Amino acid sequence: MSSQFSPLHFSRRDFLRTSALASLTAMAGGLNKAYAAGSDKIRVGVLGCGGRGIYDSTNCMNSSENVEIVAVGDLFQDRIDSFLEYYKTNLPTKINVTPETCFTGFDACQKVLACDIDLIMLTQTPHFRPMHFRAAIEAGKHVFMEK
Repeated sequence: MSSQFSPLHFSRRDFLRTSALASLTAMAGGLNKAYAAGSDKIRVGVLGCGGRGIYDSTNCMNSSENVEIVAVGDLFQDRIDSFLEYYKTNLPTKINVTPETCFTGFDACQKVLACDIDLIMLTQTPHFRPMHFRAAIEAGKHVFMEK
C-alpha cells in the first residue's frame, strides 16, 4: 500500500520524510546566502570595582581571548583607580577603558549600561543588585551576577 499525503493517511514515516526534506531544502537554500559577520569581541562593563569585581572580572577575562572590559562603574573613584591599575599591570590587553567610560556615583549603573557593552558584571554591594539587574535586562544586556 503506497502512502498518500492526505490528513487521513499521514503516517509517522511520511511525517519524518517530509520533515527531513523540508529541513534539507531550508539548509540548502541558506548555503548560497551571505551573512554579515558580527564582532567576535565580547565587550564587558563592570559595576563594582572592589576585590570581588577584580576577582570575577579576571576569571571572565581569562575565559577567552575575545573578551575585553570597556566600561567600569563604582561608587568610589579610588576603587576604579585600583581596578584599572590592577588590569594595566596584570592583563593590559584585556582592558579598553577610557576616562569617558569610567563612572562614579549612584547613577554609575545607568551610565555603564549606556555604553556599547554586551555583558555587565554586577559585583557591587548586594542590596543594589535587584534594581541594577532589572535595569540591565531592560537595556537588553547579558548579566553576570552572584546571589
